[in-house]
Amino acid sequence: MFLSIIIPVYNGTKTIKRCLDSIWSQGLPENDYEVICVDDCSSDGSYEYIQKLSQLYPQLKLLKNSFNIRAGGARNHGVRCSSGEYILFIDSDDYFHPQSLNKAFWYQKKNLLDILMCDFARHKENAPNNRLVHQFPSTEVMTGRQFLITNSLPYAPWKYIFRRSLMIENNVYFTECVSCEDVDWSHKIALFANKMQYKPILLTHYILSETSQTGSEYKNPETVFFRLMAGKRVAELITLCHTNEERTRIKAVAQETLFYGVIFLCALMTNPKDKSRILSECIDSKIKWRKELLLVKKYPLIYGIFSTLISPLFRLVLFVKRSSLGR
Repeated sequence: MFLSIIIPVYNGTKTIKRCLDSIWSQGLPENDYEVICVDDCSSDGSYEYIQKLSQLYPQLKLLKNSFNIRAGGARNHGVRCSSGEYILFIDSDDYFHPQSLNKAFWYQKKNLLDILMCDFARHKENAPNNRLVHQFPSTEVMTGRQFLITNSLPYAPWKYIFRRSLMIENNVYFTECVSCEDVDWSHKIALFANKMQYKPILLTHYILSETSQTGSEYKNPETVFFRLMAGKRVAELITLCHTNEERTRIKAVAQETLFYGVIFLCALMTNPKDKSRILSECIDSKIKWRKELLLVKKYPLIYGIFSTLISPLFRLVLFVKRSSLGR
């Protein structure tokens, strides 16, 4: 089998059929792909709903996690149980652009890249568009390390059609039971790719929702803390880099992830000591960060108290920004 499409599902009854229909309509060869839905302990009947759909489509397999391990854990479960030479992820509330998956499928089957990266459109449910988000300058085949320097790497795993062995043999699994698990994963797996290419194919429609994690992250202490932990994990990838240019790029990603975590901390009305603790844990004092990160690293408790005092104003600013820009 050539391709396994893996879909983590949590309370997806309202959107999973659209996602699946966008796969069935592509016209992929039936014996050359499978679709694996991994239910992550949904409470809305998603498992039973998909179970009924699986009776209509022999390519559809359904797995169920014994406890909630979030999207990263669900993807790990799906990959371990997959049969495809290549893997593609999609979230249950997103969908594939008509005939684009078919196009990417045959391109990858012809070229057998370690990673084929496609593009996506970002929009609200009621305002679809086909504007590519990345539009990277180079479409040449290169190593993942060269790709990092030439084009930069994505923060989401569902832009890759990648060789399954790349993940299994290099032990590049997602951190489980957390959010923001995809930033370090997307960068780490690319560092092992010998043949990687970007094609400006509109593959996925990514739906912005105020109820989604990305739409409400700044309101939730847990997800903000997870973002800071992700920044720490990205910083740890510096040890895998071979050149100063690679190290500079990875550090920039870690720095941006940590910086936005610090910004979102300003919107949290939570215990300043908890803020101080997570900052001390996640910002490595051995790395020369931008001055804002060094400042909060040096005075984490003062920052925690000050940020909590101004949190109502910061929440308002972020709410207005998200409402007007959609992200």
